[in-house]
Amino acid sequence: MKEELYPDAQQILGYYHLCENISNFAKCVFNNDELKYKPWSNTLCEIFMASKTQEGIKMINGLEKKLLSKSKFNLIDYINNNIDNIDYARYKKEGWYIGSGAIDSGNKTVVQRRLKRAGVRWNQDTGQYVLSLVSKMRSGLWEKDVVTPVRQKYETVGAYELIGYPIKKSPANR
Repeated sequence: MKEELYPDAQQILGYYHLCENISNFAKCVFNNDELKYKPWSNTLCEIFMASKTQEGIKMINGLEKKLLSKSKFNLIDYINNNIDNIDYARYKKEGWYIGSGAIDSGNKTVVQRRLKRAGVRWNQDTGQYVLSLVSKMRSGLWEKDVVTPVRQKYETVGAYELIGYPIKKSPANR
């Protein structure tokens, strides 16, 4: 869905989600021995923060096979599936967020406040329409992505008034 809706966007795997998965993997592999799993997982997180992905993969692959088999979670596959979304050093240099807190908060604000009201029922299509419009409004894109295209499509004063944006009458549309 992300590729369909935002094909040109840089997707970012939340750094803290990556570290949480690394820590859970390490706990399993090192039998919850804090003296082993904490330093190992902290080091691996630092390696990924520095965008040394191949070094991180080597560190994981450097574990003994019998240790790797203790975990049902395949950390290597998880990293390889997100390889294009974990260049944290570049993201930080660009000033981008590497955590998902803002997105999680936005989901709570946009989705829950709008769709989970008492007595409100939505199907997938109408719920998506409403969420798209609310997202445009809250992100400051309402004018650019909603109003301007509608104005371009409907060039009559009546259509503008219908959406609540009256325009000044010019000689061309009198």
